[in-house]
Amino acid sequence: MSKQEQPTGFKNTFSYKLIYVFAIPDDAHEGSVKVGNTKLDTDLTQDRLQPNCKELNQAALERIHNYTKTAGVTVTLLHTELAIRTIQKKDGSWHTESFRDYVAEPNSICTDSLIPVGKFKSKIEAMNCRKYMATKFLRFMVGILKVSQNIYRNVYAFVPLQDFTSKSAIDWSKPISNIDKQLYKKYGLPKEEIEYIEKMTKPME
Repeated sequence: MSKQEQPTGFKNTFSYKLIYVFAIPDDAHEGSVKVGNTKLDTDLTQDRLQPNCKELNQAALERIHNYTKTAGVTVTLLHTELAIRTIQKKDGSWHTESFRDYVAEPNSICTDSLIPVGKFKSKIEAMNCRKYMATKFLRFMVGILKVSQNIYRNVYAFVPLQDFTSKSAIDWSKPISNIDKQLYKKYGLPKEEIEYIEKMTKPME
């Protein structure tokens, strides 16, 4: 068999989403960090892509340099990690899923690839908002206007604002399924509509 006829091998290519955090070390950006995300195509499996590894850092820096090179600034990469997590389900099995949200620290900013959903005085309020974002009630309201896999600000037009403090009529300390029940009651949804939302929307807990 000639060299040209030799069978060629192939590698599995995985596509991951990764989150990165970086700072710009100058007076104008002092005390602030920037959070963004990008895609990494690689033949490496998830277990070989640990936080801040060479591959993740390189992908993050390429993305950062793409939109900062014309500004002539120097950046300091602070952290990179895959936007996935592994959780243990009630039956003892393990499930890997993508991050759907990100609770940023104070003085953080992000690229336009992320949609900021609120500014809060405490982490508890931010976490309560995060729970609200995971409810079937909210995701069904978003689905009314969402016509593609892309999410834009306008798809939240039907989503009512909530009070995420301890004074709220909603007990945010409860599981998400219970919060859904509180929301159904708050807005007076009839049994038929509740059953439809529950049937058409998958849980995120």
